[in-house]
Parts: sequence; C-alpha cells; structure tokens
Amino acid sequence: MTILPAIFITTVVQFSYAQYAQTLAVPFQTESNCTETQYFNARTLSCQQCADGTVPKASKRGCQCPAGSIIQTITPKSITCQKCPEGLYSSPSGLECIPCPSPPCCPAGSIYKNLVDQSASPTSSTVDRTQCVACKKGTVPNAEGTACQPCATLECYCKVPQLLNLFTMTPSLCTSTPLAEYLDTNIRLSTGVAVKSALLEKLLDGVSSRCTAGSEQDCQVLANLCVLQNYESSTGTACDIIEKLRLRRAENMAPLLFFSNDADTELYRETAIPQQFMFDSGFAGHLDITLVRYALNGTFLGMIQAEKVLQPCAPEEAAHLFEFGRKYSLDCSTSLDGVIFNKEATFFEAYLKYFDEKGNPQLYPIPILNNMIRSQSGTYLNQLGREANRWVLTRRFYLSDDYSLPAVNSTQILRYARNLHLHVELQPTRDGLIFPPYLWIDYAEVNSTQTDVVGTRLSVTYEIEPTRHDRELEISMAVLGPLSVIWAVMKAYSWGRRSGKASLLDASTVLQFLLYQCAALGDVFFIVVTAMSCWITFAYKSQKYPFYTTLNEDQEWVLMAYLIATLCLKFVALLHTILQMVLQETFFIDWERPQLLENSQTARPPSRDVSKDRVELPVVVWRTYLVANEWAELRCVRATCIGLQLLLVLMFLEAFNFMRFSIVQPGFGYGSMSTGSTIMTRFAVVVFFYLVIGFLQWIVQVVVVERMILDPFHNFIDLCSIANISVLSLTHPLHGHYIHGRSVHGRADTGMAEMNEFLQKERDDLCGFRGLEPTSHLQTFTVCLPTAFRTRYDEIMTTARNAITQTRLTGLDQTTAKMAATVRAHQQMNTFLREMIDHSVTDVDYVIRDRSFAEALLDAELTDTSQTGNFLRNK
Repeated sequence: MTILPAIFITTVVQFSYAQYAQTLAVPFQTESNCTETQYFNARTLSCQQCADGTVPKASKRGCQCPAGSIIQTITPKSITCQKCPEGLYSSPSGLECIPCPSPPCCPAGSIYKNLVDQSASPTSSTVDRTQCVACKKGTVPNAEGTACQPCATLECYCKVPQLLNLFTMTPSLCTSTPLAEYLDTNIRLSTGVAVKSALLEKLLDGVSSRCTAGSEQDCQVLANLCVLQNYESSTGTACDIIEKLRLRRAENMAPLLFFSNDADTELYRETAIPQQFMFDSGFAGHLDITLVRYALNGTFLGMIQAEKVLQPCAPEEAAHLFEFGRKYSLDCSTSLDGVIFNKEATFFEAYLKYFDEKGNPQLYPIPILNNMIRSQSGTYLNQLGREANRWVLTRRFYLSDDYSLPAVNSTQILRYARNLHLHVELQPTRDGLIFPPYLWIDYAEVNSTQTDVVGTRLSVTYEIEPTRHDRELEISMAVLGPLSVIWAVMKAYSWGRRSGKASLLDASTVLQFLLYQCAALGDVFFIVVTAMSCWITFAYKSQKYPFYTTLNEDQEWVLMAYLIATLCLKFVALLHTILQMVLQETFFIDWERPQLLENSQTARPPSRDVSKDRVELPVVVWRTYLVANEWAELRCVRATCIGLQLLLVLMFLEAFNFMRFSIVQPGFGYGSMSTGSTIMTRFAVVVFFYLVIGFLQWIVQVVVVERMILDPFHNFIDLCSIANISVLSLTHPLHGHYIHGRSVHGRADTGMAEMNEFLQKERDDLCGFRGLEPTSHLQTFTVCLPTAFRTRYDEIMTTARNAITQTRLTGLDQTTAKMAATVRAHQQMNTFLREMIDHSVTDVDYVIRDRSFAEALLDAELTDTSQTGNFLRNK
C-alpha cells in the first residue's frame, strides 16, 4: 500500500520538474510569424491574439483600435475600442475623436474650442478657423490639437483635468497607489559608493506609477532601471517596486528579470536543452545565441545575432565566435566611443536557439551572472565560488552606460562590460547534450577624462564535470605511485647487492632508495601527465559528439604542479646519474706480453746461455691510450641527437605551423586569431612531437645507420680485439660490464703486413673465435663479481695509495715516485684481472650464463654471487 503513493509522488515530482524545465524555453517566433489578427508580445516573445475589436499594428508589436475607433478602456491585458461618431476621425494616439483626418485641425498654438466646451462636433471634415482658440501661455496643443497641456506627451493628460473624462482607464493612470514610501534613485559603483542618478530621479516615479496601472512599456522601462541599479533590492529601488508589484498582483506587465530557483538547480537541468550538439559544420555545430533588444524607454527593438553585438573589435572573427567546441578568447582595446553600443541606451536578454525533438526552433533563456550584484550585507554574490551556491542569475543586461550617472566637472563616469565569458558545460554521460550555458559579465567603471581607450575581453569555454578528470588522475597516481615505490625498493636492493653490502638496511641504502624513488616518481608523473594531456587533446579534436573537453583553470594549475614536481624530481635523478658516472671505475686489461729479441751486437759461442742473449721489449702503452680515448668518446654517443631533435621540433611546430594543433577547436584545421590554447594542449603537442621525432631518430639510428653505415659500438669492440685489450667497467663495486678484447692471434704489437695476415686468417676462419667462450663470438657481458674480487681489488688500490702518501720527496722526484707507484699498481691490477678472466685465481671465479627473464625485467640479480661471480651474456 505504501508503494503506490511513493510512485505517485515521484511521478508528480518528475512531471512538475519536466514541466518547469520546459516552461523556460519558448518557441522561436518573430513578427513575421504572427497572423493578421496576432501581434508580437515583446515580454513573452510570442505571437498572441489581439483582443476583440482591435487589430495588430503595422509593426506587429502591439494592438490598436481599427481606423475610425478610439481607446475606451485600458487594462493590463488589453484595450477596448469605441467607434467615433460619424464625421469624426480617430487621432493618431487613438485616444480621441477629432474633426479632421490629419491633425492638427487648428493653426499652431490653437485647439478646437468645441471639444473643450464639450459641445456637439461638426459633421464636416474641415474646421472653421473661428472655432479655434489659442492656448494659454505656458501650454501647448497636444498632438491631436484637442487640448492645451504643459507638454505634448501622454503624461500631461493627468495634469489637464478637463481631459480625464475623454476616456476611461482601469486602473487609472493618474490615481495609481504608490508601492514605495520613498524612491531610491542611487546607483552603487564597484567601490560601494552610492551616486545619485538624475536619470532615475526623472523616470522612476512616473514609470513605476504607470507600470502599476498596467502600462507594459513602462514596466519595461522599470525593468531597465532595475538593471541600471545592478539589481539592487533595497527599499524604494526599481527592483523592489517590481517585486512588490509581482506579489501584489498575480497578473502584471513586468518582465521576468530573475530565475526562480537557485543557481545549481538552474544550471544543472539535464532536460532543459534536448538538442544534441556535435563537432560539425551544420546547425548542430554552432551555438545560435540570439539577443533580444530593448531601448531605455521600453521599446522593443527586435532580435539580433549575438556575434554582431558582443564582438565589435574584429568583425571577421564573428563567424568563429560560437562554433561549438572552439575555445575562444579575444582581447582588444577600444575607444570610449566604440564601447557605447550604437550610441544609444540598449538592454539585452540572451537566448540560446535550438531545435527540439520535433525539429521546432526554441529559445532558452541564458542566465546572466552580473558581477555587480550585491547582497544586503554588501557581499558581491556572483564573485563567490560556485560551490557556495549563492549566485544570483538574471536575464537582462547592458553593455555600456554613459547616461545614468551624472557628469561632475565635465567628467562623465562610463560603465561598460569589461569581460564577457560564455561558459558551456557538457553533460558527462550523454553524448552531445549540454547543461544551460551562462554568461558571466564583469563590469568596470572609467572616468572619461582619464583615458580614451579601454580594454575588453570576450571568451567562450567548454567544460565537463571536473571530477571525472580528477578521478582518472587520482586512480592513475594511486596505481603507479605504489609501483614506483616497489621499483625504487628493487633498485635500492639491487644497488646494495651490487655494492657488496653486508646489511641491506643502512643509511646509504636508504639514501639510494630515496634517489631512485625520485627518478621513478618523476617518470610516473611524466607518463601520467603526458598520456592524459595527449589523450584529452587529440581525442577532443577527433571526436564528433563531445565527450572529452579540456581542463579548467584549477585543473591546469594541478597539471603545472605535477610538471614542476616532475622537473625537480628528474633534476635530482640527473645529479644522481652524473654522480654514478663520476664514481664509475674502468680498467683496460692489456693481454699483450713483452717480446724477447736476441742481442745481435755480440758474437754468441755455442756454449753461451741463450737466455742471457735476449732482450725483453716492454709492452707499448699507446694501444691502451688509443682504446681509452675511444672509450671516452663512446660514452658520449647517443642514439638520438638532442640538438637535431630540438631543431626538428621547432621546425615542425613553428615553420610548418603544427602548433595549431594546440588550439582548442574541433578538428586539426587552422584556427582563428582569437581561438585560444591552454597549458595542457601546448604541452601535449610539444611533447608529442618531441617523442615522435626522438623515436624516429632512434629507428633511423638503430635500424639504418648502425646496421648499414656506421656502428660505433661494434667498431669499438673490433678495435679492442685488434688492440688485444679488454675493458672492465664497474658501475658498482661488484657489478659492471666487460668487453672481451683478447686477440685470437696472441699479440697486437706487430707491423702492418702481419696485422693484415691476422685479419685475413679471421676472414678465412683459420683461427679461433674472438669471444670469451671458445665456441662463441660474443664479447660483451654484464658481470656480477664475488666479494673476494673486491677485496683483492681494494688491496691493490690501497697499496698504490699508501705508496704515494709515504713518499717524502718533493718536486719532480715526488711526481716520478707517484708515477712509479701507479705503474706498479697498474701492472698488479692488470695481472690480477688477466688471471681472473683465465680462471687462474681460485677464490675469484665466475660462470658464464644467460640472464633470466625476471632478471632482465627487474634489472637485478636473483642468484647469490658472493662466492662465485656471474658473467651474463649480452645478446
């Protein structure tokens, strides 16, 4: 029993919500849509039937009495007409019957006396001049020549008592009850200072009375005065009078100035605009913004495209202003005269024109966010954040005001719209649908004597619910962040093992963990930010139905924070890498043995000892110098040239104008001068081209250059084999890389002819393989050495250092002694390393094996190498 009422209530609520959402939109109609018996109501923007006995005006902007009839009764809804007696004609105002079809019937300054005396009117269409009387001094004839009054407008009828009985007004325009005890004619500036407005003092009293009586045009004037007062709601203001009139009378002629609900309710209507927008050149790819114009006196001035009004600086850019999905931003400097729209007081209401499910054009009112609206406490409500939900949404606005504020000392205060920002938010789960857009207007004031030029800005942005991108970013960081910690732990663990640490948890290991974490976390930040930026940028430009949109301003600051953090972290990682390269130890193992030559200077008797007649030639050091020099140059070789890469990136982005991809607009075409880019899109385009060009460079270098033209790494290995020198480079105390350069011919100190013979034998396979293993050509290995190796290595280095420090000589003798100690240490180290490679050192041995997949993936050794080292093949 409780389910049905709940369903009923839910249905009623949904129906009411849908009905209210539909009532905000009105069918798109103009004067041309009205029939012969209809007029265009400027307040409701719709065609309505004229009352019985009335006909539409020629402009279709109101109803009037037909020819030969005058107004008998005026009500808030309509007028009633009465036919003039035979021989009389209706006046142009439609208020009186006059004896001639084209007034005035009497000479200038005179009126027809029979109408004044209320006597019978003549039946002819001509007037005897003797029936005309001159008006008293201080009065003038009205437009019809029937009454003398202080002025020639309808307002003066209330000041001529004898004219009040000419027609009946219900309620009376002359006896309306005032809605405010006093009138507030002040306008508050942005500084909070209240300035008395002569315009409001002149108009507010009269228009409020006539609006109360039912004059629709005067209600429009009252609404305009409310806008000029920045929607001030204190007692006696124009807005206060409109609100009291609305509460006092159910049917009133005042236009709607505010939206009924709070900002969140109005701006998050999912069903308000049912049209699907898309990135297309048709009507669905364009925001059709229409402005309804009103003059200060309440006259309806018609409709106009917003591009023609909001973009006066660059008319050629008007076509791109409201292209759907295009981020638009244009700053321009305009003269004070150029700020004033059409040199007249004009007020606007903005509407979005769209097509409903049946294809009928509709107008949806665009909320206006006026930054000058204040609360009773003086808080500028529309300058608060959206999360405060205190925004006041209005309908009517002005672009310039040089008439409401008084001129002081020949100085005019001009108010103008300094910044106009159209905000469009996409619905997150429905393709092509948008929430109601809103127009944010920032007003500024300028003194006409201070400057002749003012700056204005017009922008259009498209956003989507920011929490979606934030959530995706948080998920990516939540997944990859812990992985970076695990990776840093693995790197620190591997560093501890490669360094021969007895305990893997000490201060140096923790420091290495922090350094590796900086590198890993910097990589995570860069990967996530780059992937997100490139994906959003290029997906946004490629989509048809909008689903992706660029980041908002707050999110871009988060992006900048990540980029700055990435830069700092990678800078620390770079210093760490440089320190590792500085601490790297490299030794060149010379396999060459001294040569023994016979001494032929003396005769050798048969009984003489042969060994005493031989001379031992030392090993030539130039081969070691040559290999060491090539090694130093090889360390600077890269698969990509940074200078060339930057030059190509600059050429593609600027010379070929691929930087246009950063413009926030649908597609990859050329953008207009006013279409803006963002930090994210510029970063995405630059990084994308940098990575693509770098990858192409790497492909060309590895696939083409190194395989077909020049391979510096294999050339260096060949040089080592020819020079009979191996290279052991230790990146860690127990870990490094080994290049086996031992010559298969046994020696390298030979002449050109013999060296050519050696190479010929290798080509003809008449000698062994160059590799460390007898049956392999492989010469490069990653080495993991036992702890005994480091002990022996440090002993030799310590002996050399002690020998140098114990030297008490000075000058050249000290240098000679140091060199001698260094040479002895070098010979000892060379002998030790040769013996170790040849498996001649019992406590320093190794095995040759392939690296496992897990070791290659983790870049760590998973086997114990403390007793026996590993030479891992680099294939």
